[in-house]
Amino acid sequence: MVQLRVYRGGALLGELDLTGDAVEIGDREGDVVRWDRLGLAATPGFGGRLARLGGRWVFHAREAGASPTPLTDGDVLPIGDGSIEVVETVSGPVVAVATIPDDEVTPVGVASVPHPPGSAGERIRLLADFLSDVDLGAPSEEVLHRALDQAFRLVQCERGIAAMREADGGELRVVASQGMSGDDPRSELSRRVLETVLGQGRDVFTGNAPVDIPTVSVNLQSIRAICALPLKIQSQVGGVLYVDRGPSGSPFSEEDLAFLQLLATLVGRRLEEARRYVEAETERRRLAGKLASRDAEEERDLAWTSPAMRKVRGDAERLLRAFQGRSLPVLITGESGTGKEVLARWLHSNLDGNAGPFVAVNCAAIPKELAESELFGIEQGVASGVMRRIGKFQQANGGTLFLDEVGEMDLPIQTKLLRALESRTIVRVGGREELPIDVRIISATNAVFTDMIREGTFREDLFWRLNGVEVGMPPLRERREDIPVLCEVFARKYAEDFGLPAPTFDREAMARLMAWSWPGNVRELKQRVGALTALVHDGVIRVDDLPGPIASGTDAAHGPSGFAAESNEQPLVTLAELEMAHIHRVLKATGGDRARAADILGIHKKTLGRKLAAQAAENAA
Repeated sequence: MVQLRVYRGGALLGELDLTGDAVEIGDREGDVVRWDRLGLAATPGFGGRLARLGGRWVFHAREAGASPTPLTDGDVLPIGDGSIEVVETVSGPVVAVATIPDDEVTPVGVASVPHPPGSAGERIRLLADFLSDVDLGAPSEEVLHRALDQAFRLVQCERGIAAMREADGGELRVVASQGMSGDDPRSELSRRVLETVLGQGRDVFTGNAPVDIPTVSVNLQSIRAICALPLKIQSQVGGVLYVDRGPSGSPFSEEDLAFLQLLATLVGRRLEEARRYVEAETERRRLAGKLASRDAEEERDLAWTSPAMRKVRGDAERLLRAFQGRSLPVLITGESGTGKEVLARWLHSNLDGNAGPFVAVNCAAIPKELAESELFGIEQGVASGVMRRIGKFQQANGGTLFLDEVGEMDLPIQTKLLRALESRTIVRVGGREELPIDVRIISATNAVFTDMIREGTFREDLFWRLNGVEVGMPPLRERREDIPVLCEVFARKYAEDFGLPAPTFDREAMARLMAWSWPGNVRELKQRVGALTALVHDGVIRVDDLPGPIASGTDAAHGPSGFAAESNEQPLVTLAELEMAHIHRVLKATGGDRARAADILGIHKKTLGRKLAAQAAENAA
């Protein structure tokens, strides 16, 4: 049998038992249950059939196109200025709420459905209110204030507190209180109750507090009923929710306890979310600060103070303006170690609205048989044991792909790269599907493309595809004014890594560093400063701390090869001859070890081999 309980303004107007399997309810003639006879002012024409369907009760509204809506025991049908609660008294629960036109009544929802005060429906609504009103990541104080308010609405108590433990299980801090007369609510609570809740993580629930908890505080406050619950954060007691009633109140019921336990569980989860939010926000700010610091230091790595670098900055800023809303390719040229990748990252991080990744690829370091899969990805099962993997293009989607040493690519992969740039799609190795890509291409080289194009080792059409705008990075010997700034930046970085105070440079040591030609450019300077930072004893780097050649100053007026470039005593030579002379000098010093020589020169071993082969071919001709 179904019982309809009629409410208006939260007050119960009456109850009506229904018999049979169906009944028409509404405001028209022939309806068994009439709204006006129940004392409800409903919208004319609204109504429907309440019927048993397949062992379940449903309400089928008369609204055009409405479908039967299953009802659950305790569901409410909002009707005009009142409501009807459906109560299944015989065959158990059934299911949810009626379809009601939006322009006739307030949309059905837990927070808007009127339930009688103290009913299970009203309590569930209050708990749902707590979940919906307290945002994820809300401060702990806000969570506890809201929790105590809801506790008072749930169980009609006289006094209460919501308190948090300080970090690492420290002192209890009362965040919210109601009904307490003293300045310190803790002084009015039973210490035994708090120790049980906080120390043992157990509920304290009694309807006869003077007998069950015969403490001074209980007697002084004339407390009759107590319900105190631990607030658990990741299984650890992080606080307490406490309510009580005085001598005029009735004991809390088992149902009261059940709802307060549910509230305490929800509060604990919200507090955990608040803690995680604070940790995440702290970490976000730390990382943002670190990124900002890194970006600032990267900008200082570029050291825009010299005339040569001020020109680069001007070119870069004009490039940023041209970049906005476009995928203009950039080619950065310059000797190895001049900071081409640092400039590429600076361009990427200073683009307005750029939230995509920066992915760097050293083209010279990829074995030619793996280059295609590294750039474009590979499908699973192409070879035994091969798993599906996305390539650098997809990793950089929405951001920037930096192709370093792009001149070292083999011709077959150059062809595939050209097709990807022209079609803006890629195909994984072993795949057929063309996958769209949205990447900004910045490439870098220390090679002379005109020579490579003439020799047939680099495609001219790919060169023009990469060289939308060209920016040249000057060698460090042409920007000596930047050396003090760079030394300061690198010393601070390495000191932080080593856990040491950042050293300073005395005037003579800095003069020798500025006089050195730095064939390895900024990369060489950075490595030298790192070693000096680790080895200095008293926090000041002096001439005696510098490596022999730099300390002696023998390189002050010499190029990397040792020729007196500005002296009339030596014959003038071309830059290519000067470069090859220095290469052979380094090879001689390393006993012909090309890998070690390439490392000293700051170039890839393949680049060194190509230069030696070109010289051999020229000599043979």
